[in-house]
Amino acid sequence: MGISFFSMLTDSKMSVHEGNAINAALDRGNAAMEVASAQGDAFGGAITRLQGRVAAQDREIKLLRAAVGVLAAMLRDNGIVDGEMLDIRLEAAMENAEEEIDHAANTITCPRCNRQVDRHVTVMTEQGVICDRCHAIGA
Repeated sequence: MGISFFSMLTDSKMSVHEGNAINAALDRGNAAMEVASAQGDAFGGAITRLQGRVAAQDREIKLLRAAVGVLAAMLRDNGIVDGEMLDIRLEAAMENAEEEIDHAANTITCPRCNRQVDRHVTVMTEQGVICDRCHAIGA
């Protein structure tokens, strides 16, 4: 049976260089743990702020729905607009908005050429996501 790691560490014949290397490794490990802890705290704070924004936006959406509903009902009740036509136009407007949202979710702005490109024609690089064209020319 060989010498265990801990026996080797407590060996009085260990060189100063080996001891310094072990201490340096310990210091690097401690520094890495401090960085990881700080990043975890920062990410936790960012997530908390995002949750607050999502809750505020959810509240605003509910208020907007209520306002639009009341306005549409008043327009119908007072005979200002045809109820069926209002429903058709609202549906069309919502479909257009959904298409715009889907399109925006699938496009990015290339940081190199500033063009709007489809997400499917991009490449992940060390500098971030760039379009295939910029990647091909090595820009």
